[in-house]
Amino acid sequence: MDYQIFQSCQLGDVGISIIVAVVDPSGNPVDIRTASAKTIRLGYPDGSSKDFTAGFLTDGGDGQLVYIIQAADLDQVGEFEVQGIIVMGGATKSTRTSIFHVLDNIPAPVVEP
Repeated sequence: MDYQIFQSCQLGDVGISIIVAVVDPSGNPVDIRTASAKTIRLGYPDGSSKDFTAGFLTDGGDGQLVYIIQAADLDQVGEFEVQGIIVMGGATKSTRTSIFHVLDNIPAPVVEP
């Protein structure tokens, strides 16, 4: 697969923006302002996947979709895949797949009584 690697984040993080660029074969942004549906799909380390309704990062003219991670979205440690999917002019189009890593947190210390 053709991957673009994002930075890592931590298990349970909230408020992280997942941004996906819709580009043409030459790497130029595609104007997606007329998209009738915008989705960001996350592939989880356990093999499951979930679709999230995406918005435009700006106005869509720059081809960028965004989804802001909510509580419980990042509930697994490991390698996640991310892909943008749009419906435009009746056709469904998907971006290339990118990956990012969710890292575990250090357990809290045990306090002896």
